[in-house]
Order: sequence, then C-alpha cells, then structure tokens
Amino acid sequence: MNYNDIFPFVKPNYYKGKQLTVRDFREEQNYITGKFRAVRGGVCGCGVVSGLDVVAVDDVNYSVEAGCAFDGFGRDIAVGTPVLKNLTATDGWEELDLSANAFLCIEYAELPIDRAAP
Repeated sequence: MNYNDIFPFVKPNYYKGKQLTVRDFREEQNYITGKFRAVRGGVCGCGVVSGLDVVAVDDVNYSVEAGCAFDGFGRDIAVGTPVLKNLTATDGWEELDLSANAFLCIEYAELPIDRAAP
C-alpha cells in the first residue's frame, strides 16, 4: 500500500516572494481539513458527540434536537436548531411497522457560508 493512498494530502510550499493564488489557499484548507478529519475519524470513530435527540411531538411529527456528530469520514454533522419533521412525509413511511423500532439516519452535507459577505 502506498503512503499517498492513506494520506493523500498536499501541503502547500510557501516561500518569500511567492505569488499566492486562490488555489494556494484552497490547497492549504484542504490539507488542514483532510488531516484533521483523518485523525478524528481514525481515533474518535463515528457517531453522536452530543445532542441530536429525537423527540416525538405527536403521532406523526418528530423533532431532531440540536447537536453534533461525526460521520465515518471524520466530518462534522451539526444541527444548530431543532428540526421538526413529519413522519408521513418520510420515504418508506408506508412500509413502516409502527409496532417495531425504526431508525433515523442523518448524513453529512456541506453548506457553504460566507460570513464576510454583507
């Protein structure tokens, strides 16, 4: 197995007088984020860190409370405010056996936010 297959990170090489481009900054961010996720995913594993409780509001509505988790790749999954969902609008609702346990899954999605924008 090749080292680059396990840790495919490229560390930027800065030197005096180097003209920095957007690519340089993206490369640096990818390097730091990739290393952090690799360590977190390998050491901590995946799962809920805190919160993310599922609360039944009534017979067909439930709330996913605020909290955070790591996925299998060490990426953050964060829910900032409670999210109200309707069970009947969930895929597979028709096949759900209400007398048995059901599992709720959550997945990572990257949402770009520009806090510097007016």
